Amino acid sequence: MSAYLFEDQTIGRLAKLNKIMENSLDKIRVAKMSQKCPVCGSNKIATYLRGMTLFSKKLQKDIDEGKIILGGCIVSGDDPFCICTDCNTEFYKQDL
Repeated sequence: MSAYLFEDQTIGRLAKLNKIMENSLDKIRVAKMSQKCPVCGSNKIATYLRGMTLFSKKLQKDIDEGKIILGGCIVSGDDPFCICTDCNTEFYKQDL
């Protein structure tokens, strides 16, 4: 690998990280989550499941596949409803 190619890849990763960090300062509010993350373009979006949950084989499968993330029992009223598991950007419901 040439030094220039490595430098270009590093600059690209730093630019992506910078964009993620800028977005992490503000809550990203969406009316409906699309299939792709608007920050990094990944399709690895997981939904938070909150409250006391009854485990099942399907739920365990969804957790193992990264489709569901357990969000705990305490709900504040302004919690993120989903997260991109690639860039860790959380998404909040849009205010009505």
